[in-house]
Amino acid sequence: MPFLQAWNGDETVYSWASAHHELRGARSTEETSLLLFGRSRACRQYDFPTGLAYFARWSGERLGDLSELSIRRTQLEEWRPLWSSQQLAGVLRTLPSGRHIRLQVGIAASRLGFRRPLRYCPACCQEQVIACGTTAWRVPHQRMAVLVCTDHRCFLHEVLPNGHRWILPPLSLPRSRHLPLDELSDFTRLADVAHSFARLGNGMSIHDHARALRTALAQAGSARVDLGRALAYMDPGRLNDWFVDTRSGKAARNAFPNVFRMFDTGWIVPLLRGQRSGHPFMWHVLWAAALEHLEASLVGPLVQRFLQPIIPQAQESFSEAATGSRHLFPCVERSWLNLPRQ
Repeated sequence: MPFLQAWNGDETVYSWASAHHELRGARSTEETSLLLFGRSRACRQYDFPTGLAYFARWSGERLGDLSELSIRRTQLEEWRPLWSSQQLAGVLRTLPSGRHIRLQVGIAASRLGFRRPLRYCPACCQEQVIACGTTAWRVPHQRMAVLVCTDHRCFLHEVLPNGHRWILPPLSLPRSRHLPLDELSDFTRLADVAHSFARLGNGMSIHDHARALRTALAQAGSARVDLGRALAYMDPGRLNDWFVDTRSGKAARNAFPNVFRMFDTGWIVPLLRGQRSGHPFMWHVLWAAALEHLEASLVGPLVQRFLQPIIPQAQESFSEAATGSRHLFPCVERSWLNLPRQ
């Protein structure tokens, strides 16, 4: 049996492989790639190695079976809450081949499937070295919306791998992201939302997610007439204006300018109608904006509260609303919002 070091906390598969590369004293990146994943360039795919089935067999599943490795230790962990039970079953059937997984999951169609930097927290790295002797890339820090370590309340540092090496977070500090310190609370809220999503189980359809978010927005709209009207009429322009005007929206647009350049003003409505799944990042920023009028400590529990009770129900009323009238949705009644009919 091969030598297998234990997981360094909640590290990614790429992080484990990088540590294994160092612990073996291997000089060749290609040698480690072939040994662990059966592919000479596996280190380039740090978000989701396509040789993961080979890795599970090589390790004798002592580090976890293929489904556990994929859903808990790769980028698929970020997507899992958006899948229904049927979608999850389809993904698990595709995993052994490793082919077209990004297409099936929706990473490619989301337009946000580009290479992202790896993120780490210096304080977490110090704790990892004390506990396990090496640093590690933590799964929670690799979620797209997470720019803050919620354990230490500090901004994360970033490294963009060149694709030709197995690397671990450095102990020496490089230049951090140039983000205003007064936005730390906004990014912490966004990170709390992303982490709360990750703790959800699967089984919810995209319609369930849309219904829960509309409910949260409707409650926020009771205190903001502009949001209430925009939500009642599903007005793309008004909804976009509301989002841009929120602290969460401003912070997200400042941190991800290239991402929001790809969005038109109507990107919110298809999500709220359940017409597209979108990237998890899009749901995270909308939830953060919807709940920003509440204390930060309530954000995580409230996301769980809105989403956990949702169970599959008959979709007749939703389908009628999504394909018929563009005004009314089950969770946003005009009488509740006290808006005149038009």
